[in-house]
Amino acid sequence: MSFQFTDYCLLITEKLPTPHTPHPTPYTPHPTPHTPHPTPHTPLPTSHLRLRLNFNS
Repeated sequence: MSFQFTDYCLLITEKLPTPHTPHPTPYTPHPTPHTPHPTPHTPLPTSHLRLRLNFNS
């Protein structure tokens, strides 16, 4: 009887959830200020396009 009792205790201790104490990792997101680089859309002058077209043809 005592053997069965200890076996039962072992089974219970195995099933017991291990006290999971998560290390408090303070999630402090690094503030990455999203400053989009202003890409000034400067259209190519038509004269440059004409030169390229003439050069290609």
